[in-house]
Amino acid sequence: MLSIAHLENWIRKTMPKLQPLYDAAPYPLRNVLTSARGYVLTQMRYSPAFWRHLEELLEREKHSPEEMEEYQNDSLRRLISYVFHHVPFYRQLMLERNVRPRDIRSTKDLHRLPILGRETIRARWKEFLSDDESKGGTVRVFTSGTTGAGLPVVYDAPAVARNQAFSERQRIWAGVTPREWRITFLGSRIVPLNRSCPPFWAYNYLEKQILMSIFHLSPAYISHYLAFLATQCGKVLEGFPTVLSIVSHMARAAGASLPMKAVFTNGEPLSMQGREAMESAFAAKVYDSYGMTEWAGLIQECERGRFHVISDYGILEILDQHGQPVPSGQEGYLAWTGFINRRMPFIRYRIGDKGMWDQDQTCPCGRPFPLVSPTVTRDGDNLVLSDGRILSPRAINQVLKNKTSFKVCQLVQHDKETLEIRIVSGNGEAEKEAAIVKKDLDMLLMGQFHTFVQFAREPIQRASGKIPLIISAN
Repeated sequence: MLSIAHLENWIRKTMPKLQPLYDAAPYPLRNVLTSARGYVLTQMRYSPAFWRHLEELLEREKHSPEEMEEYQNDSLRRLISYVFHHVPFYRQLMLERNVRPRDIRSTKDLHRLPILGRETIRARWKEFLSDDESKGGTVRVFTSGTTGAGLPVVYDAPAVARNQAFSERQRIWAGVTPREWRITFLGSRIVPLNRSCPPFWAYNYLEKQILMSIFHLSPAYISHYLAFLATQCGKVLEGFPTVLSIVSHMARAAGASLPMKAVFTNGEPLSMQGREAMESAFAAKVYDSYGMTEWAGLIQECERGRFHVISDYGILEILDQHGQPVPSGQEGYLAWTGFINRRMPFIRYRIGDKGMWDQDQTCPCGRPFPLVSPTVTRDGDNLVLSDGRILSPRAINQVLKNKTSFKVCQLVQHDKETLEIRIVSGNGEAEKEAAIVKKDLDMLLMGQFHTFVQFAREPIQRASGKIPLIISAN
């Protein structure tokens, strides 16, 4: 029997072929198709297990710091035992290092295992898959890293429910009940790219969600966006920070009043200027979060404006360049050990981002989660098209999904007509995938740029060390 995870996997694989049929459908039918897609996601996200997990999370946040530490250590012991018996990469690693599950009893013992980098996963990702196959099937997705270097990630339906429960707990902190109507500015192509009149949105009725196109934001169309959003005031707003920043700046310039219940941002760093623009335009507090497609770690902002490491989601270490822990107040690399995805678990996974432990570990919210300050390590300019559309790094990033052969992919806008696709190759498939990226990018940009591929040895870095996705060189 086809499971919901099998169905989700099939949809993801066939979606590029189905997109032209979706684009050709009339608007009412697109809403039906969007809702049908939402049905599959709803079955995974809001399964009966989701509600059990959410109840447990709400109880667990009442723990003392000592109780939370014991929960972490117990979860770590179970994870280490599991990967030793079921994950080929870790079993081989532990045997080679003469480490057994009994040797890792707490977070203090994690140093017995090495730091894990993205290149190791990219080269050996199948070895990270659990051989304890889920009867309900698995879903394969790809990270859409901000530098264009994607990784395959595998999870199952129970992991989806667990992950959703953590998202909903943060929403409860903001006074939002599970499954309230929300307006979403993420990466789905829910409107044909060549559309020049509203609606620039689609309804997912089963998830109580209105999806907004992030590919049509321009001075020519913004009045339609603002007029529609004015009819949706009081709802929850969520999206990529750079996209919501574009909308909020345009709203303020137009003098529009768009009060929302709460704003949730994720997927990329949130700047202070972006936060201020959103809170002004939407008259609501912004709740930011830091996560990853790999589901190895999570940082969430509480109602008091402090950032908490969600320690029942996973373990965070902040390390220097030699892999040693840094003291509070000193910046280091984030290394994560995740608890929720047993299909493809990661231990001491260093994704490349940085942060520091707050010296003041007291938050008025009273929750037992440590306080941390993630720092912005990557950024990028927006891409401005001749027709006025403004594409954020996250909008452009959608064409880089499923591409695993690049170490880095950047877009360099040399002038109003020329766009360089600059690639640092990761393996022999880079030329093939570069051609696909160029084709997809040309479709997205609708011929407004002459694009060309340029392979390079190193990425372009700013003086700060940041690696931007989009660079305006003119």
